[in-house]
Amino acid sequence: RSLSERDYVETLGRIRAEVAFDMRRGTWKSKCQKKKGGPCGGHPEWSCNCPKDSRVEAVHARAGVAYEWLGGPITKNGGHNLGGSEVSAYPGREYPFLKNSREIMRAMFDPRNTAGRPCLDGTKKKTVRVRYDPDAHAALKRVAAVSKTKRVVLICVEDNLSDCHVETLIEVMLEQRLIDAATALEPTL
Repeated sequence: RSLSERDYVETLGRIRAEVAFDMRRGTWKSKCQKKKGGPCGGHPEWSCNCPKDSRVEAVHARAGVAYEWLGGPITKNGGHNLGGSEVSAYPGREYPFLKNSREIMRAMFDPRNTAGRPCLDGTKKKTVRVRYDPDAHAALKRVAAVSKTKRVVLICVEDNLSDCHVETLIEVMLEQRLIDAATALEPTL
């Protein structure tokens, strides 16, 4: 969130990134002010991925890094359920969306969890029954498979990894032996 475009591109070059998977939930449609002549709602602005101004794709293209957005919840328009703030509650169904939590993510990616298990949602006020999501798990496995042959970056909006759902995704990939290792780079600016 706090990296400037220049610092972000330099970081991508320094770590020799080849593919960036964007794990952020939204495209900021609700915050985008482009249609009103204002600034984009992306944080930072260069990371905007709204329909009117997809700067994040251009930034990655200039850096020579392939880019793909995987963070959206599953809807009729696609999505992979790998985002941090909301996920689709039931595989193959668009609604309802749940406020995500580490507990929900672990349940979604556990192939043994076919009957579902109760999980506290991200608001910590509601318990919901979440079952294994084979489509989201397939998307996570694809990220892991790409990382076997290319240097992969997972993008999220949080400044601290301990606040970020990507930490849970990495833990799941390590536990399931989908990847051998991971390195976290947190902004220092």
